[in-house]
Amino acid sequence: MVKEANTSYCFVSILNKSPNSKKSLAFLDSIPNPVEKNIKGRLADYFSIKALINDGFKEYSKLHQNYILALKYAEEENNCEVAGEACLELYANMHYIENDSTALKYLERAKQHYESCD
Repeated sequence: MVKEANTSYCFVSILNKSPNSKKSLAFLDSIPNPVEKNIKGRLADYFSIKALINDGFKEYSKLHQNYILALKYAEEENNCEVAGEACLELYANMHYIENDSTALKYLERAKQHYESCD
């Protein structure tokens, strides 16, 4: 079982789009497979961070896939913050980038997730 990571370090390096994003990705990739077994209960955070890294590297199909997985696990883990974030990102990508009218369902889901937070 992998110990809890210093996620604030990962977020800072990703948001700064520094070379440390590669280190953050290497750290996430070092978690043994299947990750579903090794970091149970933190999968939403894992896929959300991977999506942020994908955004920094302009890997948009991976970004979309990882936000879908972040949403899936956030709902299973009752993590309303990550679920809301994933929904907003999916909405933005589908609506603004692809001009997909079905994106509004993610906006409504984001609202529901954020309203369910304590």
